[in-house]
Order: sequence, then C-alpha cells, then structure tokens
Amino acid sequence: SSGINAEYGKICKKPLACGTGDMKHLCQAVCHNGPCPPCLDRSVVMCACKSSSESMLCSDIPKGGLRCEKVCYKKKSCGRHRCNTKCCLEDNHICMIPCGKMLTCKKHKCEELCHRGHCMPCLLSTFHEVYCTCGKTKLDPPVACGTAPPNCNEPCNRDHSCPHPVTHTCHYEEQCPPCAQLVNKVCMGGHTVRFNIPCHVQDVSCGDVCKKQLPCNMHTCERWCHKSACVLPESVCELPCTKTRILCTHPCNAKCHPGKPCSQSVCFEKVKVICECRRRSIMVLCFKGATLTSETPDLTRYNAKLKSVGLSVLQQDLLDYLKSGIVQCDENCKVEERNQKMAEGLGLKDVPIDALIAPTYSEFLQNEAKTNKEFIIEIETVFSDLISKYKKKNQALDNFNKVKFIYHDFKVMNKDKRRTIHELAGAYKITSQSFDEEPHRNVQVRIGWDAVEPTLKLSQYSQRRVIGGVGAKAAQKPVQKVKEDAPNLQTLSLRTMQRDEIVFDSWEDIDEN
Repeated sequence: SSGINAEYGKICKKPLACGTGDMKHLCQAVCHNGPCPPCLDRSVVMCACKSSSESMLCSDIPKGGLRCEKVCYKKKSCGRHRCNTKCCLEDNHICMIPCGKMLTCKKHKCEELCHRGHCMPCLLSTFHEVYCTCGKTKLDPPVACGTAPPNCNEPCNRDHSCPHPVTHTCHYEEQCPPCAQLVNKVCMGGHTVRFNIPCHVQDVSCGDVCKKQLPCNMHTCERWCHKSACVLPESVCELPCTKTRILCTHPCNAKCHPGKPCSQSVCFEKVKVICECRRRSIMVLCFKGATLTSETPDLTRYNAKLKSVGLSVLQQDLLDYLKSGIVQCDENCKVEERNQKMAEGLGLKDVPIDALIAPTYSEFLQNEAKTNKEFIIEIETVFSDLISKYKKKNQALDNFNKVKFIYHDFKVMNKDKRRTIHELAGAYKITSQSFDEEPHRNVQVRIGWDAVEPTLKLSQYSQRRVIGGVGAKAAQKPVQKVKEDAPNLQTLSLRTMQRDEIVFDSWEDIDEN
C-alpha cells in the first residue's frame, strides 16, 4: 500500500500476522501509508504448551503468545522433584536444586545439583594424624575425610563406674560395653541377696511377693518385688478388711477402714452346711446379721441373693438353715444309717455298702456285652486300674493332702462306645463327660472318693443272666457268701439295700453321642 496513493480509495488487503495456517487475515483498511492498523477479526489461538486453545480478537493476542494455567508436574532429571511451571515449554526438565545430602564422611554435604543415585564420595582430605581414643595408635596423613579411627588392641583407659577389671579394648563408641562380671546384689525390695548377677544389671527382682507392711497396718503389699514405694503417699488402701466379724467367723471384707469399727452388715460369705449325720450338704451364704421377722419369713430376697452368686437351694432347707444353722436329714439319710448298722452287725464296717449290692445293667449295656465283649472288658480294666490308683495315691496321705480327683481321657470314638462308657461309669460311681465336636469327640472320666468296683461286672453279668429276671442269679452269689459267715442275715431285709436306677452326673442326648 505504501507504493499506492491513498486517494484511489481501494482496500489495502495486505496479509497480517494473525489468522490460522495459510488462512492469514488481510488488512481491511483503506489503502494507507505505514503499518496496517490492528485486525478486527477473531482467531483461535493455541497456548504455548499446545494443551488448550481460545478464540479471541486478533488485537487482544499477547505478544509472547497465549499462556494457559496448566501446571506441568513432570519429574525432573533427579527423579525426586517435579516441575511446577505453568504452560511449560521445556522438553528436558533439568533439576537446578542443590543436592544437599550428607556424604559418607558424615561431615560435609553434596554440593552438586540434585541427581539420581548415590552421591560421590567426599574428596576432601586431612593432613593431620588420626589417633585412636587412647592415643596409642594412629594413621599417618593424608587421610581421606570420613576415615574411622584406627583399631587399637590396647585395653580401654576410660573411667568406668565399677571397680572390676576392664576386659574390652580401646574403642571410639561413646559408651563402653556393659560390665559382665558376676556379683551378688540385693533385690529391689531389699528382701534377699541374689547371687551371680551381671554387674551392669541395676534392678534385680527376687521373684517373691513384697509383703511389706502398708500404712493401714492391716495389710501387706501383694505386689511382686518392686523398686518404687508400695503405695503412693496420697493413695488409700483398697484391700478388703480381714478382721473377724462378731456374729460369725468370716472376715469383714469391706473396704479397708483403719481406725474405724467394722459395720455389722449381713455376711454374704459362701458356707457349706451339712446335716446331723453328715451325709447331706448344701452351699448357701452365711446371712449372719440378717433377722427373721416371723416364723415363716419371706425368702424372696434371700433366694435372689443366692441366685446372684449362682447358688440354689430348696425353700425348706434355706428356712431350716436360717432358723437353726443346719440342714435336716432326709429319708436317704435314714436308709444310709440303717445300711451302716447292718454292715457293722455283719462285721463289714470297712466295706462300702455299695460294694455289697449287685448292679442292674440296662438292655443297651447287655447287648453291647454280647456283641462287643472285648471293648467292655477293656473299659472295665481301665476303671478298675483307675480306682486302684486313686486308693494307692491317698493311702499314705493325711486328710488335708489327699488327692480329690484323678482324671482319664479316652481316645476319640463313636457315639455307641461313648454311651457305653457313660452308662458303665454309673455302675462304678464314676463321673463322665464328653468333650469336643464330631468327629473328634471323646470321653473324660473323673474318679473320686466314692468310686467303687461293682460286685458283678458287666462282662460276668451277661454270662450269668437267667430267665427268672435280669441279673437275678448274679445277685444271689454275694448274698449267699455273706450268709455263710452270718446265718442270722435271713432275718434282715436287703430290699432297702437294692440300688436305685443309676443316675449319671453328666449325660448326653442320644443325638450328641
């Protein structure tokens, strides 16, 4: 346009810098001299990183190009840092942050730019001798930075807290190895001297209860041997009071109250009450301190308290205990007394009455004895051995040290064999119980003081069964033997000696067996 006179009034149409690709915008102004005026058209402009575009007036396009707000986030050459530049144009992101990692010498830091892999070793050196801790061994210069002091075989000359001979050599660690000399030390609580304790062990426990007197002057410390005080100065003893109640022989059991009298509340200690002949017994709470309002008091609150501690007794037994402190004998006590008198009259005072009575076995056991006699004999042998073992154990012991029970576990077996053991244990007055789930269910038996071998075993019972009644012939032999020693036995009735139907202490349903 500069070479054409403006008076002609023609359009300039000179190509401008704006536009897209080959479609450059043309100047729409009238032919003029000098630069073209700004373009009034719109263009779609891409940002510098080519990730977004925007339509805008050509006159509003920035001189440096359009920049978006997208952050780069690409990893730099070090692999640790990321680029955080907006609309980034870089292809190779060189990290310009100094490394700054501690070198292997533990004295200097890496001065290179942030990089991958390990840092170069420290290149500095010292031209002074490097000595060991005691100063008797040295390294001559030059010595690379970070070189450890030389190994020295001389004994350590540092000050030690114990007077024992030093057994370790010179070292550059801050602390010396602990002294392993065996010495005698008093335990933390001052109870006893412990022998052959390493010297470096400070807190030694004797493993016993402290038993030091507490400030209440009633209790002793029940903690294991300890170092600190038994109780804090501001703490209060919370152990139960051990003073004996006035109304009964049981302890107070209230929270420790030094200097104060015990309250006369109702005693809830568990007690065992027996009848006059010492056959019956029940477990109840003491209840001393409770007053009966009438001859027939309401026992609801007494039963509620018993139930809360897992006890349950008959109403009449509870009433008898509250009134007289004992439990009354029952009909079985009279039968037991009569049996004992009969045994004494026959000169069989030391023989249990149950041993004179031939048991009656169920149809199930009789069938098992026919079809599986070897198993029955095996179980009878185990029961007999266990009873003999129990008696031998307690034979040489006094009443306070006698063994209460012994146990035996049978191997895993099917439900019919387990039922056989359960029913047969009843004839021996042995308690039985099954454990675990199928197919690993087994039986455990417990032998106590009342266990006794029957007069006629099941293995013999099945061979001597007669048509007059099950076990009739078997029951006659023990009685006949007694008659030979005591002809007057015919005048006595053995009907009261006949054992009732066996009741098992632990019974399983057939489905569980």
